[in-house]
Order: sequence, then C-alpha cells, then structure tokens
Amino acid sequence: MKSDYSMTSNQVMWLLATMNFGTTVLLSFTGTITIAGQDAWISVILSGAGSLFQAFVALRLASLFPNKTLSEFSQILLGKWGGYMITLVYMVMLLLMIPFVLRQGADFVTIAVLQDTPISVVSGLICLPCLYLVMFGLKSLVRCSEVIGPIVYALVLLLLIVLVKDVNLHNLRPIYADTGAANIMRGSLGMMSYLCESVLLLLLPPFMSDSVKAKRRGFILGILIAWLFLSLFLLFVLMIFGPDLSSKMWYPAYGAVRFISFGGFIERVDPIGVLIWMYCMVIKLSLFILMAAYNLSKWLQLKKWKSSVLIIVVAGYIGSLVPHNIINMQKYFPERIWLPWIFPINLVLIPLLLWMSSIIRRCRIPDTGRQ
Repeated sequence: MKSDYSMTSNQVMWLLATMNFGTTVLLSFTGTITIAGQDAWISVILSGAGSLFQAFVALRLASLFPNKTLSEFSQILLGKWGGYMITLVYMVMLLLMIPFVLRQGADFVTIAVLQDTPISVVSGLICLPCLYLVMFGLKSLVRCSEVIGPIVYALVLLLLIVLVKDVNLHNLRPIYADTGAANIMRGSLGMMSYLCESVLLLLLPPFMSDSVKAKRRGFILGILIAWLFLSLFLLFVLMIFGPDLSSKMWYPAYGAVRFISFGGFIERVDPIGVLIWMYCMVIKLSLFILMAAYNLSKWLQLKKWKSSVLIIVVAGYIGSLVPHNIINMQKYFPERIWLPWIFPINLVLIPLLLWMSSIIRRCRIPDTGRQ
C-alpha cells in the first residue's frame, strides 16, 4: 500500500498546484471582489500568507509523525476515541465536499458549453474520469498532475499575456480608501479556505515518509504557484471589468477568457478555459474520493479500500443532484456551511490543536517525535 502512494517532490508540487487553482478561480473570485472591491488583490495576498502558515502546521505534523496519517497520529495524541472523532469530522467534510465540487463542475460545464444537457448527465460524465483515476490509485493521479499540470499553467500564462492589452489600471483605484482593513481581511477568507485544503494531504498514507525536506519544498512550491497565478488572474479580472461588474458575474475569470480578442483572428478561446478548469476539478474531486475511500476503509477496518470507492462516487453523484439551482451551491453552501463551519474547524482549529498537542507531548516525552 505504501509503495502505491509514494510521491516525489515534483509530484506533490503539481498535485497541490492543480488542486488549488481550478476551483479557487471559479468559486472564490466573486465573493472576494464583492467584499473587498478593487482591493481584492490585497485580500489575495493575505489569503496566501494564511494558507502558508497552515501549510507549515501540516508539514510539522507530517515531520513529527512521518509514518502516520492524520487519522493515526490523532489517536496517538488524543486517544483512541478522540482520534475516531477527528476522523469522523474529516469524513463528514469529504462526503459534503465531493457532491459540492461535482455539482460546481457540472454547473460550470452546463453554463459554458452544454446549456441544453441535463445536469444529471453532466455530473455522471464528470464522475467517469474520476472513478478511473481513483481505481488506479494515487500514483496515476499524481503522475497525471505531473504531466498535465505544467501544460495547464503554461496555457493560463498565455491567456494572461493575450489579455494584457485590455487591462485598465484605473480600475484598481482608489487603493484601501473605499474598503478598509476589515473588509480586506474578510474578503481574504474565501480564497484562504480553498488554499488551506492542502492540509488534507495528511489524510493520505504517509507522503512524507522519505525525503522529507524535498517533499516539504514541493508542498510549499505547489501552494506558491497556485497563489501567484490566482493573484495575477484576479488582478486581470479587476483591471478588465472593474469591481462592480466583476462582483455581479458568476464566473468572472471565465468571463475574462471569453473577452479575449487578439489581432482580429484569435477569438472564442473559452473552450481552453473550460478544459483548464475541468482538468483541475477532476484532479481535486478524484483526490477527495480517494481520501474518503481510504479513510473510510481504515475507520471501518475494511481490508480493501477500493471496495468503498463506488459507494462514495454514487453517494456523491446523488448528493450533487439535490440542489435545485446554482444559487444553492454558489452562495448558500459556502456562506452557511463552508466558511462558518468546515473551514475554521477542519482546516484551521483541528490541525492547530494536533500541533499544539504534539508540542505538549514532546515536552513531556522527549522521544515522542521519533516514534
């Protein structure tokens, strides 16, 4: 099992870079711009700083318990039942996030290219490549990211270069005066919450068991790459559409790609944007399914983790059909469940609690970190 999940530093980097980019571009831009206005780019900087701190916490835990998953070392730190409760909390999160990400991808594809196709058909089509990747294990997933990830970011960079002629720096003014520190801080939470999902790699079989320093570098670089391109993309959106128009769009980044017109012959390149974001969503969704299947099998003490994959995919597919429209997924879920509950508890408080518990335990038992 461990050999199937061995990742190189480069694979960790591209897995995180692709996982953090696609859904964050589509889901966080509108909310961030609505709250922070033309100062949303400052919010992005703050969100990156917060996500790097959480990455530091995750890496410390991975270094202290190099041969353990989060489910396993939480039992060491909090006891058997405390560890079971922590695992349950993350399982609930994953089982909520799988239908959420799936429905977001289906809504985006329906709006962008398949307007007359039933959402149930689009969701089913997205499930197929995810099921294929997960059944072949994490190795196929990270190798896919390693090969296609650089192509995705090269295409994004090319799109941004083509958009340079359409930017208007006046759309970024005035800086800070109309927004204030409170709104800038509040606007950073949405994007920070998606970037902090990197903490979830602790749910996988030990990816830090060898070459810890090298994989630590890949972990940080993956977040930095996604953060840099998210910052650039949001800046371009603001400079092209301005804060007022951007805040009224479901997918302002996709709107910027549709806006491309270069030399009178390079137009209608939005299918490239659809491919970029759908690839990132498939990687993220596949990773969530794999995490849920592996940890569910460990929690229920099943011999083969793949036996639960189909059940999780079917449950996620059915869950993705529950919301009546895009408003339920784009507005209600992030505002009522994701930001007030999942983000602070699963991605901030629990990792910090485990880190502090490990520090206290090491003070009492000096050799704990070498177990």
